[in-house]
Amino acid sequence: MRTGRGGSQVAENIIAVAQAATSTTHGASDTQTVSGELERMAAELQRIVSQFKYQENVIGNPKSEFRSASGPGHSPRLAGGLNAPTSTRIQ
Repeated sequence: MRTGRGGSQVAENIIAVAQAATSTTHGASDTQTVSGELERMAAELQRIVSQFKYQENVIGNPKSEFRSASGPGHSPRLAGGLNAPTSTRIQ
C-alpha cells in the first residue's frame, strides 16, 4: 500500500504551513513593535516642529523665518543631541 508515503507528504506539508504561520506571526509582531516606535517618533517630531512658526514681513511678502516659540535664548534639544535654531532666516 502507498498510504505511508502520501501520509508523510501530508505531514511535511502541515509542518511547512505551521512554520510559515509562525514566521508570519513573528513578522506581524515585529511590525506592530516598529509601528509603535514610529508613532512615538512622529509625536516627538510634531512636538519639536510646533515650537516654530511662520511669519510674514512688514510689506506683506512671505518670508521664511523660524523662531523658537520657547522664547529668546532658548535652544530646544533635538534627538541626537542637536540644537534647534532659535532664529533662522531663509530668503
